[in-house]
Amino acid sequence: MLVISFDYSESEARFVLVTDYWDRSPGSDRDFIRIVGTKVEELTRYPGGRNHPDSSFTHSYNLRDHQGSFVIQCADMTGENGAWQLHLNFGYSVGAIHLRCGHIAAARRGTICRRTPSVEFQYHALDGRLLAFHAPFDDDPPRGRPS
Repeated sequence: MLVISFDYSESEARFVLVTDYWDRSPGSDRDFIRIVGTKVEELTRYPGGRNHPDSSFTHSYNLRDHQGSFVIQCADMTGENGAWQLHLNFGYSVGAIHLRCGHIAAARRGTICRRTPSVEFQYHALDGRLLAFHAPFDDDPPRGRPS
């Protein structure tokens, strides 16, 4: 999954991860998923093994601010006794993140992709609203349990 953005707020004990999603909604050209974790108790960042420009981010990353990109190569999530653990491996060059939190919620959004003469691609929600590729959920703030 292509990592579009990751934001972690220690003061709010919350993270938000946005990626593209491999499965498509009916009528969708490309889907996105937003995962929100609250009551974050622990975040451990394992840096990459090479001098990759994105190997050192810990709290914030957005694809629009970088020339290259990276993907989640492996994701593992477990839950027990009201606690969730999420391990995201970005590969040898970029490293990994391990999170422990009290609540996880996800939202998925299907989009229609149109190529235009002035803009290479435009993404629209299935109801026709124009969306920004780098922020496909900006019109829909994350909901969930407060920290």
